[in-house]
Amino acid sequence: MASASIYHWLPQVAALVVGAAVGASELWVAHRWNSQTLGLMVSVPLLVFAPVVTGGVNEMLVCFMLAYAASTVWLQIGRDWTALFVVNTVAATAPQLGLPFTADHSQAWFVAVVGLVGLALALVSAILLAPSSSRAVIVGLIAVVAALPLPLIGATGMAERPTAVAVVGLGAAIFAFAAVGVRGVAAVPVSCRIVWIAAGAVLLSLAVGIALDGSAVSLGFLAAAVVLTVAVRWADDLADAVRIIATVFAALGLTALLGIGGGAHLTVPGLLSTGEQATLMVGAVLGLAATTVLAGEWAGRPAVDSQRVWLASGLIDLWLITELCISVGDLVTGGTDAGFRGGHLAATLIWFGCAAAALMRARTLRGQRRALVLGTGLSVIAAAIAKLFLFDLATLDGVFRVVAFIVAGLVLLSLGVAYAQRLVSDDGADDATPLGPVH
Repeated sequence: MASASIYHWLPQVAALVVGAAVGASELWVAHRWNSQTLGLMVSVPLLVFAPVVTGGVNEMLVCFMLAYAASTVWLQIGRDWTALFVVNTVAATAPQLGLPFTADHSQAWFVAVVGLVGLALALVSAILLAPSSSRAVIVGLIAVVAALPLPLIGATGMAERPTAVAVVGLGAAIFAFAAVGVRGVAAVPVSCRIVWIAAGAVLLSLAVGIALDGSAVSLGFLAAAVVLTVAVRWADDLADAVRIIATVFAALGLTALLGIGGGAHLTVPGLLSTGEQATLMVGAVLGLAATTVLAGEWAGRPAVDSQRVWLASGLIDLWLITELCISVGDLVTGGTDAGFRGGHLAATLIWFGCAAAALMRARTLRGQRRALVLGTGLSVIAAAIAKLFLFDLATLDGVFRVVAFIVAGLVLLSLGVAYAQRLVSDDGADDATPLGPVH
């Protein structure tokens, strides 16, 4: 390093190769003696004084740290040298944390490449060293540290938005590939893989936040929630982790919808612009998809109360259906009061229709499934009646109010007749059943 940085006797590439070879040869002695202490005595002074030789954080220092860490991985295979892995990973990552603050825009590609290489190197090293490590979980956790430089590329503004999104997104993909690629390998604890998939989810959320501005970020989170929920079927032992991540993404997306006016928009006509209305409409569709598929995934878990899951999902869906109806009405009519009232009328009718469908479906079921569907249907119809009397009665006027009450009355009357017929048929079936055996 001194020959390249101070005296300029060697080209930088040649100095990196020679320096990595020298460092590896020194650790080879520690490998032969099976002494991690000797390895640390070699590594720590070398890594501490390297920034002094290079004159601070620069490209030479970052590349040397990565080359040194890569050249010494094979010497740690078969050895329980967790401390040495921690030192090398931190030493290779620390200079990269300062590089985005000192480099200019023309070096953005270099910072991006070394960040991704450092992350891949840390994960590959953790996978190779886990079989011989008594602290494999710590090895897997320390590998996550190598991802810290990636978000700084976008946060410091040294790279354009597409570059920052690509770098952070590739980092998430590397984590996902590492977590899924070693599936079935007993040497890598599942806890490490769960941490890796969680770290990938964090990077994915950052990529969504960098790529999308303002109201559009909700669409990214909801779309990611749908994709992740579908991916649960192929996640095997990572299914619970992916399911939780998808739920968090859905919650972030729905919260973002509320943040752009998804709550006040239900009570105040003409509050949002056309673009925000369109975003709410698309977000409501994605939210309905995400909530429904997530409810199906969670309801199938043995330790989960399915009825509560479906009830919570139904309440969220009612809100999203109302959002969708009002957004469509506003977009079609240009944000007039008629579109607002028409949207609320359509939402009320859909609420009653969904409740009626659930209650009619419950008539054909037995046991726990019947109780679940019946409870959900009764909850929805109670919410629909509450909306009709507490909100629609004061908001709707003219033909909208007439249609809402007529349809609601017809639905309730039809349900009453259907359940009365069912009770009569059940009583007849009970009367026809013998009380006991005939002797």
